[in-house]
Amino acid sequence: MKPKLKKKYRFDIKMMMADCEANYARICRIMPSVLRKEVTDNLNGAIGSTIDKSLDHLSFDIDLATNKPAKLTLSIAERCRFTTMVNLQVLIDSFVDVDGESGCVNMSIRLYHDVNMAEVIACNHKPNRLASYEYPNELMFQPDEKAQQNRFLSEWLGLCSKHGLSSKNMTAGLYAAASSAAIHTEPHADTHHSEQQASPSIDTLLVGGRSLRT
Repeated sequence: MKPKLKKKYRFDIKMMMADCEANYARICRIMPSVLRKEVTDNLNGAIGSTIDKSLDHLSFDIDLATNKPAKLTLSIAERCRFTTMVNLQVLIDSFVDVDGESGCVNMSIRLYHDVNMAEVIACNHKPNRLASYEYPNELMFQPDEKAQQNRFLSEWLGLCSKHGLSSKNMTAGLYAAASSAAIHTEPHADTHHSEQQASPSIDTLLVGGRSLRT
């Protein structure tokens, strides 16, 4: 009998869009300041320059189910007319790499406000530009690396929403404004289906290409 050939990965753009829409809505709920637009007026200078910039940097303490405390930080790195760049960092003291250093996850996320989507464009400082990859490759990315990273982001945002304790007191008015603005960012109809797909487990995450152990 001939051995069965492994089926080649096919990029599912519909599922990818659903994940990106859902992550956009999650980020807007957690960090409402991403919806703020700063427009520069050539005559009067920057409009809205008096807005509290401290809201552009938020930290959350998360108690993982395995009693591994983690600190998740969201910070706005760049604002443009139609996009916003957000950095997400997770520090997990109980995870250590082979050198004995604390585990860390870094993600660069670009929000596209015209289409209400958020996409992971780099993870642990490794840019992820392609929808699918031939395997093996120089970076040793999985064929569905981009899809995995976006689902991995959704896991952390979900934990932050449900179990995260903010180290900064947020005003009710700010959340009300965010809820109103986020009403147009409802996830795609297939979002529930996409979240049921297998995604990287926190216990087996990779940091900078190095596996972590507890």
